[in-house]
Amino acid sequence: MILFATGKLVRAALALWLVATLSFFALRMAGDPAMAFLPPDAPAVQVEQFKKKWNLDQPLPSQYAAYLVNIAQGDFGRSFSDGRPASKVVGERIPKTLLLLGASFAFIVVFGLTLGSLAALAHNTFLDRAIMLITVMGYSIPNFFLGLLLILTFAVQFRWLPSSGSDGWQALVLPVITIGTTGGAVVARFVRAAILDAKTGPHVRAARSRGLAERTVFLGHIAPNAALPTATVLGLLLGGLVAGGVVTETVFAWPGVGRLTVTAVAERNLAVVQTIVLLVAASMITANLAVDLLYGWLDPRVRQGGRR
Repeated sequence: MILFATGKLVRAALALWLVATLSFFALRMAGDPAMAFLPPDAPAVQVEQFKKKWNLDQPLPSQYAAYLVNIAQGDFGRSFSDGRPASKVVGERIPKTLLLLGASFAFIVVFGLTLGSLAALAHNTFLDRAIMLITVMGYSIPNFFLGLLLILTFAVQFRWLPSSGSDGWQALVLPVITIGTTGGAVVARFVRAAILDAKTGPHVRAARSRGLAERTVFLGHIAPNAALPTATVLGLLLGGLVAGGVVTETVFAWPGVGRLTVTAVAERNLAVVQTIVLLVAASMITANLAVDLLYGWLDPRVRQGGRR
């Protein structure tokens, strides 16, 4: 297990370095940050001063080397707009984003596991078909459209819930539904398929032939085997929540990392954008690493394959 975990950690570190490298060069190849940040009629002297202040006048390899050294020391650069450390600018938004994404993930788990289990247990019935129709609709509707639809219905028409901001639990309801609907639909379909597949296994038939109660068969034989693919999809969704929250935070004016991303990209605020990219990548890589380790713990065959 130690060798298996070590290999996964090395791959995770390599993936994070690749993301940092690609984001660094991609942002600089997209255009001159000085021309994007300064007014269009800024004099050449002001442009040169801006580049010198932020070390943008140095050769690109030198900038890249300094960037890696600074990251290793915990320095992610400073914001162009106010000169504050980019890590502090992003860190101020993280609690709001964690609150939104944590509530959304809980909604995904409850929504997906409940509907998926009900559909599998009521296989080929009206309830099964109705749940699958709901999941198809939930998976197909884009986040921005669903968010606007919820605002028009529950904030504008009925005035039950706020359409923006982050004051009180009421402000969480619409963004959580917007983010969690797609993920919950995906989980529901995976759970249904995993349970149906596990129900056909020989160990399940053997358990039923011994006269075990259906509840015992489900909890002791079906659910553990269905947990492996479910854990995989939950880990992937958890890692992608940060990226998926950008649109939702913008639609609902939620003061989190997603809304900051839109502002920083528009301003070409390199340090802030790079910090957010690393944060998103680290969250996805950590989630995938956790899923891999959980997979290895649940299924010894995975660990054996890792050792080979």
